[in-house]
Amino acid sequence: MKRDILARRADIARRIKSRGGAVVLLDFDGTLAPIVSVPKKARMSARMRRALAACARRFPVAVVTGRAFADVRKRVRVRGVSFAGNHGLEWSIRGKRSEVALSAQPARALAKVKKLLDTITARYRGAFVEDKKHSLAVHYRHVRASRHSAFLREARKIVHDTGGKHLRTIPGILILNILPNVGWDKGKAARMMYTQLRTSRASVPVFVGDDATDEDVFKALRRGITVKVLSSGGKKSYAHYALDDLRAVEKFLVWLACI
Repeated sequence: MKRDILARRADIARRIKSRGGAVVLLDFDGTLAPIVSVPKKARMSARMRRALAACARRFPVAVVTGRAFADVRKRVRVRGVSFAGNHGLEWSIRGKRSEVALSAQPARALAKVKKLLDTITARYRGAFVEDKKHSLAVHYRHVRASRHSAFLREARKIVHDTGGKHLRTIPGILILNILPNVGWDKGKAARMMYTQLRTSRASVPVFVGDDATDEDVFKALRRGITVKVLSSGGKKSYAHYALDDLRAVEKFLVWLACI
């Protein structure tokens, strides 16, 4: 992973111009908005909103996130931005809404796992389950650090024993994501959105993300321009470039808007 994409601006600009444009895709938490202890309190700054709006006037832009579609859409509210929520299980491209159709088995497995997880979160103070309909997020940021391992063992065992082949887990930043095992992930969703949003077949996909769940996108768009935000931790990544923090993301978007 190269250190800082802002130091390679001339090379990146030449590549985008020679390919007839770009499609800009971004994660939300830890990329457009700070990670906060209570998910519903996450907000983009006014400066980030202006930077995103400027970028969306220049290139097709989409937000690809683990948050539910309805949740992230109301937090962004920038004209012209498309969305993929629930790790790509639901999306809207230029206002046209769609989602992955779940069969009965994964849906039932999610419901059963949710009930069982509710029983263990009651024993771990600070833990809670976020039900996003198509997926679950088990938050344990507020659980005492010495109990994290035990909590995760119990949570994963429930998913394994109850969900079986119908569910899978993806670790996040003090979150365990539980998704239907339907052969679809954030990377495939991002690639699909890039294909449908590009204005030229040669347009360059640009993706910025920060979490373990974004590694699927970095791998899916390995021929594009992939950028990891380092402020959330973890230096090893499939991303080609890095940005230090959200302020650097903001500067990057402003720069992109001016190419």
